[in-house]
Amino acid sequence: METVLGTLGKATVLGVPSEFQNLTQRSGTATWKRSMENPLSKEYLFTYNNGNYTNYKPGEILFHLSNFSLEILSTQRQDQQLYEYSITMEAHERNWQIQLEVYGETRCLDGMVGALG
Repeated sequence: METVLGTLGKATVLGVPSEFQNLTQRSGTATWKRSMENPLSKEYLFTYNNGNYTNYKPGEILFHLSNFSLEILSTQRQDQQLYEYSITMEAHERNWQIQLEVYGETRCLDGMVGALG
């Protein structure tokens, strides 16, 4: 499992390791999901099947066909969830999990560092 840091209001990319990219190209089937408040439930975000795809959150997310990554266009607090990239291969499934942690934007104001020290 990987942890990705996102910033409120900014785009956040959830990447897929090259091993999973290669498996997706071979199997042709993949799904992006995220956990819901109920730990037994998951929300489908995107499905990919041999070049055909369905984006269940248009305007909120983008799927990058070049590397199968998922981009959250404007990260919000409620996006702080466990995300899962699943590849279906015949009779089994492989999963990659990403925990997204969302933070507010931090800024360093010019001159403030010296004033604080």
